[in-house]
Amino acid sequence: MLAKIFSDPIPANLEVAYLFGQTKDNEASVLEKGVEIFHKGIPLAISRHPGGTGYPGFPRWKEYFKVMHVNSLFPIPQENEGDPVTSTLIEAKSLVSFMEGTGITRFGIVSSPFHQLRAFFTVVSEIVKVEAKISKEMFLPEDQKLRVYSIPGMPLPWHEEVLHSQGVERGTREAFLTSDWEKTKSYINKRDLVDSSRILEYLEWRDG
Repeated sequence: MLAKIFSDPIPANLEVAYLFGQTKDNEASVLEKGVEIFHKGIPLAISRHPGGTGYPGFPRWKEYFKVMHVNSLFPIPQENEGDPVTSTLIEAKSLVSFMEGTGITRFGIVSSPFHQLRAFFTVVSEIVKVEAKISKEMFLPEDQKLRVYSIPGMPLPWHEEVLHSQGVERGTREAFLTSDWEKTKSYINKRDLVDSSRILEYLEWRDG
């Protein structure tokens, strides 16, 4: 499963790639990957959140892409745009809702490599929960429409100490590999996220 998530081929018919919000210390990972993706002919999407304690905000990222001559950028509305704190889960919920509403069925997600796994688990969990329209317990492949693909961001130095997670966690990117996986397992245990077997079922359906 890890190999699939971190080595996901980008399909030729990908409609858009969403860049998960990052702190200023980590934003280069997704911004640079975004420019690379755009030059392959794929539009980009970013959170419309104005920024706060972690994510620097839509205006800053919009200006960056303007300078980089990226002229196809979808702003994704977020339910908590008035709150300075946002999260992976809120972004995932907003993203899946946007895709459901627009009719886009094939999209990629980009995050810092140490955060990519949790971001992918969260988006797939939201797809399963929204499209099954029953409960977190159910996985109904026949109801699925949205296909999400994993596009890890550019690697940055692993031993550099940085801020992460709403700008309140400090540590090395290497250390965040472990802490982000521990968060993922905790959310699975709380049933906020579907488990690994469900992720594998989804991937088998997506690629079938």
